[in-house]
Amino acid sequence: MMNLLFSPRGRINPQEFMKGARILIFGPVFVALALLFIGWVSSTGWGWLALFWMLVLPCSWCWIALWVKRYHDAGKSGWRCLMPISTLILLIIIITLGAFYLLGAFYLLGAFYLLALFLFEFDSASDVEIFFLILTAMTTAVILPFLLPFLQYPIAFLFNRAIRHDPNDNRFGPAD
Repeated sequence: MMNLLFSPRGRINPQEFMKGARILIFGPVFVALALLFIGWVSSTGWGWLALFWMLVLPCSWCWIALWVKRYHDAGKSGWRCLMPISTLILLIIIITLGAFYLLGAFYLLGAFYLLALFLFEFDSASDVEIFFLILTAMTTAVILPFLLPFLQYPIAFLFNRAIRHDPNDNRFGPAD
């Protein structure tokens, strides 16, 4: 298992790749849910963001090693692993920007609410500010990390299907 996830040397077939991909996709989600269950992080706290980066950084190396070995199986350079990884990063950026545009709409509604409070001289703006702070924290620290597996699995599946398995020995190692 350690060789599957941590070493970029050698080659792996499509079935082994998907086994490693499932571990890398669903493992961090189960860890995050377990830590939420035992109360290590709160549902709106910044502990989610720290947990997310503690899991993402080691998993990134594992993804690179997995993709390199999968491309080696096809007799291709490991540098091609940049294609699926950059596709995932691009999708994350697009979805993150979309989430922030959606948040911008909520902020605009909040601004109208604050204007109404000002015009009618109410003094409960702190409730609105707290609501938008919680909404921002939930979007950046809770929703986005759990969205990642729903992006990773289709990318891993589709790119894995597109890479042809070489049944013969090649310069990266013997065939299985």
